[in-house]
Amino acid sequence: MTSQKHSIQHKIILQAVLKAKSPIRISNGKGEKADLELLLNSDGHPYIPASSLGGVLRARWFKAKFEDPVSLKTARAFWGTDTKDKEAQEKKQEAQSHFKVSNLDLQTPADAQTIVRDGVTINKQYKTVDGSKKFDYEVLEPGPKFDFRAEITVRKNMDLMEVKRILYWLNHTFHDDLQVGGNTSKGFGRLECESLTAYHFDFSVEESKEAQA
Repeated sequence: MTSQKHSIQHKIILQAVLKAKSPIRISNGKGEKADLELLLNSDGHPYIPASSLGGVLRARWFKAKFEDPVSLKTARAFWGTDTKDKEAQEKKQEAQSHFKVSNLDLQTPADAQTIVRDGVTINKQYKTVDGSKKFDYEVLEPGPKFDFRAEITVRKNMDLMEVKRILYWLNHTFHDDLQVGGNTSKGFGRLECESLTAYHFDFSVEESKEAQA
């Protein structure tokens, strides 16, 4: 087996059940039912795109303060770099995320209820309601459950213990106040974690056996 620094040493699979505790608004733009309709998957059911939840988790990580720090190298490898990370670009340390989140689909789409609500525009200068600019938007009502799945790849040049520290943080965050979508300042998009399971596949042992053979 190859001993290159980028060879895969571990795979960690995360699975969770997340329940909508408040209305969720992830819009797909104007439609026939509302000015802002819910984003639907290929089966025509509301879902939470991987980029939405993954982006929330990534942003929260880089804003957090930690008692048990993780190196910037590990954080960049785990979450990936973006166009705003000028330091990574200058040092040619851009990285793709090793934390791959799947789209979150409803467990029982038939039980999901949606509703169209009225909205208003706020005048940013005067902080008042602009009655001339009304609109409506569709939301997913509280109650439905989503299946969450993510895959973490740990390569030979990554620090497994630091990756595990991020996993501990993820466990805490999933059981904290997690929100996705629009209108979060109004309490929308709250998700409650009902279960979270991690599966660890260690390929480094097999690699060591083959290297000794």
